[in-house]
Amino acid sequence: MHVFKINSTKADVELHTILWEPTDQTPVGILQIITGMAEYIERYTPLAEYLTAQGWVVIGHDHLGQGHSVQSLSELGYFGQDGAATLLADSLKIGQFAQERYPELPLFVLGHSMGSMLATQYLKQASSRLSGVIFIGVIDVPAVLKVGLPVIRLIAKKAPHKPGNVLNRLAFGIYPQKFDRRRPFSWLSYNLDNVSAYEQNPLCGYTFTNNGFATLFTIAQQSRQTDWFATNQTFPMLVLSGQDDPAGGNGRRARQLTSQFDQAQLTAATVQILPHTAHEILQETTAPITFQKIASWLSIITS
Repeated sequence: MHVFKINSTKADVELHTILWEPTDQTPVGILQIITGMAEYIERYTPLAEYLTAQGWVVIGHDHLGQGHSVQSLSELGYFGQDGAATLLADSLKIGQFAQERYPELPLFVLGHSMGSMLATQYLKQASSRLSGVIFIGVIDVPAVLKVGLPVIRLIAKKAPHKPGNVLNRLAFGIYPQKFDRRRPFSWLSYNLDNVSAYEQNPLCGYTFTNNGFATLFTIAQQSRQTDWFATNQTFPMLVLSGQDDPAGGNGRRARQLTSQFDQAQLTAATVQILPHTAHEILQETTAPITFQKIASWLSIITS
């Protein structure tokens, strides 16, 4: 595991980046991980180590305003002006770095939650560079967001650094109701060890600033469009969603994508809804099964 910094596309910011490489076999491909909201790349170490044992190079970074890419905790959840564009440009830059290091290998992208929404725009911008995309923890974005987004952006413009407590309650307040209402992050997974670790880590679970929510909801609105997948009917895509994930509408977003993919006649798109699984499918006790699903899919696409 190599830990290093890559300059963000935003001036004076360095992105905390990790590269996992196989040690005893010839690499077969690259998987770039795009992390979700209020988390950091080290949480994906078990998946990365599982895949490197099978010959995969894995790379990922902490977004601007997240994880170890901040200089102090006060910077968490703030992405600056044009945050959505910056997060996308940074992700594209990390992928380009990996391809320049391994120009002979196919590049795949895996995006989780907020990262899955970013991955839709990554695909839109760089489909010719990619061999496939994996979307996990997909988000069921309400149609009403389009109406409310201008107001959210106005709030962010007036008080960009202020914690978006009201927006946080509106966005996530209902999620724990079918889990443990006393624990705001109980909806993340049935794995209580994971929930406890998330609760106790200062790099997880913090409230986004108003600017952060404007960035998040901008990305969310972009992901509701269909222009990111309509250009290539044979492009490989894998969607994995928890059946009990409130952020995914308990499978609603996955079913919607199934319908949209069918209408677009996408022959290489696969959607799976995982039973008794919540939002963080890579952190559940059943994660090894999910790792195997991902590895098998990658193997089939590259064979």
